Amino acid sequence: MRQFFIDTLPEINPNFKFINYERYRYADHEGFTAQMHYNTYTELFFITDGKGFFYTNEKKIPVEKGDVVINNANMMCAESPAPGCELEYAVIQIDNFSVTEKKSEEVINCFVINLKKDFEILFDFIRKIEYEWIVKDNYWNYAIQINLEEMLLFVLRNSELFSKNASPFAKRHSLAEIYEYLTSRYQQDITLAGICSHFKVNKYTISHAFKEEYGDSIINTLNRIRCKIASALLKETDKSVSVISSEVGFNSEPYFCKTYKKYMGVSPLETRKMFLEMKKSTTRIDGADGDLPK
Repeated sequence: MRQFFIDTLPEINPNFKFINYERYRYADHEGFTAQMHYNTYTELFFITDGKGFFYTNEKKIPVEKGDVVINNANMMCAESPAPGCELEYAVIQIDNFSVTEKKSEEVINCFVINLKKDFEILFDFIRKIEYEWIVKDNYWNYAIQINLEEMLLFVLRNSELFSKNASPFAKRHSLAEIYEYLTSRYQQDITLAGICSHFKVNKYTISHAFKEEYGDSIINTLNRIRCKIASALLKETDKSVSVISSEVGFNSEPYFCKTYKKYMGVSPLETRKMFLEMKKSTTRIDGADGDLPK
């Protein structure tokens, strides 16, 4: 008997929730600019007419009638019509829902699915959701939720995407993991891109969340950690500034000195000089105490 394997099918997060619905139509005109905006929820766009572009921080993506665009939560994005064209789309905002590509380790947060052949099926979902949103008859919110579930199921079945539980990365324990990563690996060549790759997160998402939690950027926090450790080494060892600079993770001694003064208020050499003077002063006082008459 021939054996075969079936991948476990991921479930759509049962806790996802419809937030809002809108339909927009934009015409290209002189002076039109795409307005970048940031959302804490996922947006599903269905292009109902025309053609244009979707923008993220890293991409400019062409879209046209029949395309479905899914922007995961916590990312910058914008939309605009193509030159000389109009762009019409319906957008549904969804909480606690996100998607990812099958068999992909790359962190992507904006997906475009070509479903032109299924335009009428998808537009029928949009018409039902729009009707319930406008009329708001009894149980309209349940009706929208049901139609949205069916629409998402259809999109996922006809794409290379699957849903994942949208537990936002901006949680205290997750941010603490990144902080611990900085304190334990400060000697390494750490970059924001490397951190995002290690934790599988979007750099704009984590940068915003980290700064909100700790009051500064990830890289500034890393440099502050390095400078505090350097300060201890300057006081406790006779290692040169150049050696200490390298040991705490800086590739350039001048940059280390500049960064150190920024965070510690004095230069590395001034730190060592002040510590030595304080140490000598303490020694003199101790010796004087020993000469006091009994």
